[in-house]
Amino acid sequence: MNSYLQEVVDLHQLIEARFARGEGSLEAMMEHFVPSFSMVSPAGLQFGLQDVEQLFERNTGSQPGLSIELRDLKTLHQWADGAMVSYREIHRAEGKDETVRVSTALLVLEAGRVKWRHLHETWAVECSRWLAIFAFLKGLGGSRMVAAAWSNPLRPVNRMGWVYPDNG
Repeated sequence: MNSYLQEVVDLHQLIEARFARGEGSLEAMMEHFVPSFSMVSPAGLQFGLQDVEQLFERNTGSQPGLSIELRDLKTLHQWADGAMVSYREIHRAEGKDETVRVSTALLVLEAGRVKWRHLHETWAVECSRWLAIFAFLKGLGGSRMVAAAWSNPLRPVNRMGWVYPDNG
């Protein structure tokens, strides 16, 4: 595992410890970020470093039993002093539904240390949810609507104010 992917693992271990058990120093966590850090949340909200620091402070010990699993860690591109990485992040906590997000991060090498420059998170839609959506669409308009949704899930589909693919 390269140092960029190891940084993803290391920071998420710190986040899990802080949110689940209230452990760890906020100052030590913030050292993982450059001052100009920015992020886009799964809901599309944009945050800066100060916002993230407040999030870490507010959520100290707030999610007992939280576990964060990382999967599919990949280096998308690497250069002399940085890398673009992607990974799947699964959160499990007592009494809460599991959440999955797909993330892309820009990491930079600063004074010999890997730091976070930008993070973009997106909610992952699991296959079982897509199957439920398709079953619902089939009930509304038959297999043609399912085929339209399957061929382009972002394209509108009839009775919900959307159009069939052959209607443009």
